Amino acid sequence: MPERAPERASAPASAPASAPVTARAAALATAPVTAPAAAPAPATAGAPSVSAIVDALEAAFRLLCSEIMSARTRWVGDGAARARLDHAFLDLTHHASQALSAAADPDLLEEVQRVLLHEGFVSALNLYAITLALRDDATTLAPPGGTGGETALERVSRATIELLEAFRPCLPPSDEDLRAVLVDGVPVRTVIAARLPDRLPDRLPDR
Repeated sequence: MPERAPERASAPASAPASAPVTARAAALATAPVTAPAAAPAPATAGAPSVSAIVDALEAAFRLLCSEIMSARTRWVGDGAARARLDHAFLDLTHHASQALSAAADPDLLEEVQRVLLHEGFVSALNLYAITLALRDDATTLAPPGGTGGETALERVSRATIELLEAFRPCLPPSDEDLRAVLVDGVPVRTVIAARLPDRLPDRLPDR
């Protein structure tokens, strides 16, 4: 499980309540993530190794931490919206740390590993959904420089998608379907029809 580095960063004096979040994000974005040594994965055609999966998750999570820090420095919205983002990020920090450890631990029971990876994935989905809700408000975040261009929150959203992508080799079909609906916009009816073509309800909505 990633070790928490000493808290070095701090929020501006005008927002002391947010200091723990900023410090933790700074530590996660810069400190090495330690995890149990992974056993070599059997070579299978087209399947990434355990070490490759862990490396991808680490890199994507580190990028997301960096973008969260950047977004918080540019925040101009109300406190309630910022609190939603902070809460979702801290929840993801907890579950993603456990997921990283689970993916790298060759001695962990397969069922436990599957549950921890699922929880990390769902936590990332939750953060992505919140960024979508917040970015609809043009006053939430200022663009990174001047007017126009990608906002800091849009960068957080994009980094979250990269983390979701890193989770994909670990996902069961049910989580793949959830991702398809919530991230890719695939209609629920299409997903169910692909999995259960003979059981599609007549009254299921098209969307």
